[in-house]
Amino acid sequence: MKNRFFFGLLAVLIAASVCVYAETITMTNKKTYTGEILDMDNDGVKLKDKAKGMTVFLKWDNMTLASIKEHNPDLYEVKLAERKAEIEKQKKELGLVKYTSPEGKEIFVTPERKTELENRAKGLDLYQGKWLPTNQVAELKLEVEMKKQGKIKYDGKWYNAEEVQDIETFKKNKGLRVGMKAEEVKAAWGEPTSVRKSADFSSRKREMWIYVNEEKEIEDRVVMEQDQVLQISTNQPIEEF
Repeated sequence: MKNRFFFGLLAVLIAASVCVYAETITMTNKKTYTGEILDMDNDGVKLKDKAKGMTVFLKWDNMTLASIKEHNPDLYEVKLAERKAEIEKQKKELGLVKYTSPEGKEIFVTPERKTELENRAKGLDLYQGKWLPTNQVAELKLEVEMKKQGKIKYDGKWYNAEEVQDIETFKKNKGLRVGMKAEEVKAAWGEPTSVRKSADFSSRKREMWIYVNEEKEIEDRVVMEQDQVLQISTNQPIEEF
């Protein structure tokens, strides 16, 4: 019984010692090695790879800074200083400047890139060499596209030539269109001042509705045929029939 306890305890201690000495090293190519570190020098680390059961030599130059910091803090400080010096050298060679994002993150970029980031943060877009508000750029692009399609801008909207003509006619006719029903005319203009009927009109079931504007001394005329608008004449001199 005692022997069993002794050997069981020994197995636990051995397993624990293996766990204690198991180290993981990450390389700059993202490959990892796990095992027991047998030795290390100025060039790197000799490690017994747990997975392959073989000894490998891993160079410091190929390790991530995090792994170097864990296994050789002194060398880490040297490598960190070298990395910073290299970054400063690149910044100087490329003319990099510091940019702080709206979220407070600091990065180093070229002056041109900094200008772009600052303008985009302000809601601007680059269009034909100028930084303009995003909505203005969208409108300019839409204008180019609409003109390619032969559209015309009218009262802030885009129409084809036929639609513009219809709109202008509608305005000229003060909101009436040929083909409207009698009730639609009355809804728009109200009851006519007078209604002209004649034998000629009656034969074709026509009548003329007269709308007089005495203040302006003009009248609008609507010819109705079978309860529909046939013809519209606006801003006419007042006539006595």
